Amino acid sequence: MQHASSSGMRYKEAEIDYNKYLELNPGTATVEKELSQLLQAQSSLQSAYGQFDSGDFSKVLEYINKIVLVFSPGCLKAKLLKAKALLAQKDYSSVISETGFILKEDEDNLDALLLRGQAYYYLADHDVASRHYQKGLRLDPEHSDLKKAYFGLKNLLKKSKSAEDNAAKGKLRLSAEDYKKALAMDPDHTAYNVHLYLGLCKTLVILGRGKEAISSCTEALNIDSDLVDALIQVTLPVWNHIEHQCECRREVKLNFSQKIGKERFRI
Repeated sequence: MQHASSSGMRYKEAEIDYNKYLELNPGTATVEKELSQLLQAQSSLQSAYGQFDSGDFSKVLEYINKIVLVFSPGCLKAKLLKAKALLAQKDYSSVISETGFILKEDEDNLDALLLRGQAYYYLADHDVASRHYQKGLRLDPEHSDLKKAYFGLKNLLKKSKSAEDNAAKGKLRLSAEDYKKALAMDPDHTAYNVHLYLGLCKTLVILGRGKEAISSCTEALNIDSDLVDALIQVTLPVWNHIEHQCECRREVKLNFSQKIGKERFRI
């Protein structure tokens, strides 16, 4: 009797096959056990889907790892659901590993390409993420989730570059707006957003918008507390420049006042 896992976990078909076999060979203990395990795996997979919808991703992984993949190690649906749960938990390295196993068996699996691309995306490895999205879109140009992911990434990088270019050209207000728009595109993309916050912070400091700059720097530190030295390196030269300008202005005002005083004294 062929084990259910080899058929990609088509539960209903496998269940029918088992029942037919048992009709012809009643009382076969091994087959009865396999049928029982099949039904348990099927039930657990449905429970895992339910837990995923409710947001309990740890429970999803528990059902899949301890029951479904134990009794049905070839279940593709379970493997993909596991990868989705790991992605939701932000365990991106594990997503890459799990989808890698799937793609070794089927290099054109669109769901695995999407999930793996998303994992690389959230690790800020945008080139690799883009290659996964593009491969999927070559296989299915109208795949809505792949299109959304690919063009979302493309637009994010475009807006980020615009922010950097405007800053380099001295168009600081435009740069600040571009940084803010880029940050609003995907607030969960912390591995990349931390650099956007740093860029925005530097731009706001130069613009003299101190409170906003502090807020942006704080957001960067909330993502990565080890950025203190980087923030100092980014902002200190700018603060020194502003302070120098202020000192120059005070000196000019003082000299001007002294000159006016002397003129009045002469009069």
